[in-house]
Amino acid sequence: MNIILGKLILLFVLLIVLMKCRLNLSWSMGITILAGFVLYGFGWSGSLDLLKTATFTWDTFSLVATVYAIFVIQGLLEARGELKKAQENLSALFNNRRLNSAVAPVFIGLLPSAAAVTIAGEIVRDTCRDDIPVELQAFLTTFFRHIPESILPTYVSIILMCSLSGTPLASFVLLQIPMTALCFLLGYLLYARRIPKETGLPSCESKKKEALGALSHLWSLLLIIVLVLAFGRSVLFSACIACLLLLAVHRFQPAELPAVLKKAFRGNVLCSTYLIMVFKEILKASSAAEELPKALLSIPLPAFVIFMILFFLAPFVVGCDATSAMFTVMAFSAVPGAGAPLAVLLQTTMYTAMQFSPTHICIHMTADYFHVPFGRITRYMLPVAAILLPAAAAYYLLLTAVL
Repeated sequence: MNIILGKLILLFVLLIVLMKCRLNLSWSMGITILAGFVLYGFGWSGSLDLLKTATFTWDTFSLVATVYAIFVIQGLLEARGELKKAQENLSALFNNRRLNSAVAPVFIGLLPSAAAVTIAGEIVRDTCRDDIPVELQAFLTTFFRHIPESILPTYVSIILMCSLSGTPLASFVLLQIPMTALCFLLGYLLYARRIPKETGLPSCESKKKEALGALSHLWSLLLIIVLVLAFGRSVLFSACIACLLLLAVHRFQPAELPAVLKKAFRGNVLCSTYLIMVFKEILKASSAAEELPKALLSIPLPAFVIFMILFFLAPFVVGCDATSAMFTVMAFSAVPGAGAPLAVLLQTTMYTAMQFSPTHICIHMTADYFHVPFGRITRYMLPVAAILLPAAAAYYLLLTAVL
């Protein structure tokens, strides 16, 4: 085995073992980072350079600041009971707790920020109550919150893949719909159906009124989505605008703010977010991403299967965005004329992989919010992946046969 990949496996095993030992993510990631410095032989100066690169970049600052800003928004909404009121509107609208637990996180998932998962978690927890285990509530939160990331052409990994492969975004979205629908249905049929349907509420008099009511309580999140998707603003900028408007609309007094800001400062989550960015920098500097395709391309399997494996493993190392940037051209060169069907296959594969990845900050935030171990959340993804990935491969073969 390539020594660089061997060290990579050791680092992931160490991270998983540390989390299994109930160390929180900050300590687990910190120890793994130190082990990475030693294993890859960066030395004192190299390690310091990597820390500087990871620390003093806009990507790191904006991610940590955005997470904090979303926590502030959540605190402001909770202080005025807006999340509870929105959940009541959704309950009346669907009059079905199963749909509440699935649809609400999908809507919240339109907000492109990791911290949005805690807002979805608040709604799921209130909806599910004690009828299903808390770790399953955590899984439903992160699973359905990420459904939009499998298809929306506003996410960087999708934009990069379509751009580098020459696949029109419209074609990708159209062909991706069945895979996204299947993903949603699997989560609903396998898990959400375990929640009792009954809300104990009478049927609502006006579904339009309830829908508008839910939007009126979540307008700040909707504003962020509109600013990001329609006007191309950053999530951080949009979240700051939403914060200022919430303060004005709900007439928060200066004396109320210290408690909200203090509650929003979740040190463990913010520190973990920063450390994950450091860890990703180590993995990029290790050359593991370059060695991985070399090792896989030597396996005697069909090209599309090789790239499915690559696009499943690479996100664990560099994330979805970098996987698209680094390997899309290679994949489409190896499978000439594949077009949109291959883009759908690889995107579905990446999306599935990220629901397991120890470097996926959203899952760790969910684990922290519900106070359950990382592994007890991701294990629920195994049956979904066992169906989704073969279905994606079969769908690819069907599309290549008929298009």
